[in-house]
Amino acid sequence: EQVTHFREVKPSADQYSAAATLYTLLTGKLVHDLPRGGPQQLVHITTSEVVPIRERHPGVPEGLAEAIHRALRRDPAERWPDVGAFRTELK
Repeated sequence: EQVTHFREVKPSADQYSAAATLYTLLTGKLVHDLPRGGPQQLVHITTSEVVPIRERHPGVPEGLAEAIHRALRRDPAERWPDVGAFRTELK
């Protein structure tokens, strides 16, 4: 949403960023397998789902994977209600 609706970005974008960082720390990979070239990467990010974390690292517990993927949903309304709820679920 920072690319397509930058004037309307809400705190849920930070939740996405935190989840993407955690995903990368756990797997050593980005949440997307990006094509070459900036414009193509932006199209991919805005239209494709993230690679399931357990495909990257099967050892990630299922509950943790579910919490991370909820925070990575494309629609901000489908993410955790706030970062506190995400934090609680991660615990």
